[in-house]
Amino acid sequence: MKRFSFIAVSFIFAAITAVSAFGQTAAQPSAPFKMAVINTEAFDGTDGITRYATAMNALEA
Repeated sequence: MKRFSFIAVSFIFAAITAVSAFGQTAAQPSAPFKMAVINTEAFDGTDGITRYATAMNALEA
């Protein structure tokens, strides 16, 4: 009788874990990875930042 109850408990435990595993959804793919490289030498001198800001504003316009 002890062996039968052990087998029954094992089946119940396996069924509970299987149901919870099937209930999980698949992972959604993440957004594509984007990486930017900044050339810090472009900011040398006095007009480096303003030149960059002007170029970005012209690009957006």
